Amino acid sequence: MAFVNEYVSAEDVKKYDLDGINWRFGKDPEIRYQWTIDRANDFFLMWMSRGREEFAGRQTFVFWWKGEVLPVYMESEGSGRLNEKTTTIWRSAGIELPPQLAGQREEITQVLKEALTAYKVSGIGVPVADHTAMFEF
Repeated sequence: MAFVNEYVSAEDVKKYDLDGINWRFGKDPEIRYQWTIDRANDFFLMWMSRGREEFAGRQTFVFWWKGEVLPVYMESEGSGRLNEKTTTIWRSAGIELPPQLAGQREEITQVLKEALTAYKVSGIGVPVADHTAMFEF
């Protein structure tokens, strides 16, 4: 799969109802949208929020899986410098799967790891050249 980080076009904002998704997660839809997308397979990962202070490593994402909006909760730990080599360790704090997708958890998890690998530190907003993603889930 070929995930890429990009800013979202106005057409895609409408196509995927990103304003509605943002409202659902309490995020202002007036911001400039960005995502990590695999267009060929119609998957995308979009960051929603981060915890504060001692919970700063807790992040919430939306993962678009075959027309379903899946809330994804991650714990991340990073090291390195953005203009040098960086590493992110991802730990799953949960993926909300509707009952009809429970049997696809392993496949969804694998594709999610591919999306997080491409996302790197912060998607297109913080591009880094040399990044390693590690997973503990």
